[in-house]
Amino acid sequence: MVQSIWFGATAGLTIGGLYTLSSYLTIRFAFAKSNRQFMMLVLGGTAVRLFVTVLILALILALAPVHRTALVAGFFISFIAGLIVEIRLLHSRQASRHDA
Repeated sequence: MVQSIWFGATAGLTIGGLYTLSSYLTIRFAFAKSNRQFMMLVLGGTAVRLFVTVLILALILALAPVHRTALVAGFFISFIAGLIVEIRLLHSRQASRHDA
């Protein structure tokens, strides 16, 4: 049982970490684009990432013998941390464009 909890928490943290990494890479790629392209890449990338992430989480919850609460808690901890990183990146971009 304890092993299942640790596996679930680790899997959740890993999925959230990969979500954050893909978000960071998308934003860094979009920085070099025009404002319109930037918005399309960021919003479109968010939609695709969320769809893929929910699909992966649903498959793991349905097929793997993991502790569900640990998986979801691990995911949300890293997901919220990733959102903080994403907001800081976007805010810094806006501030740098405003100053220029």
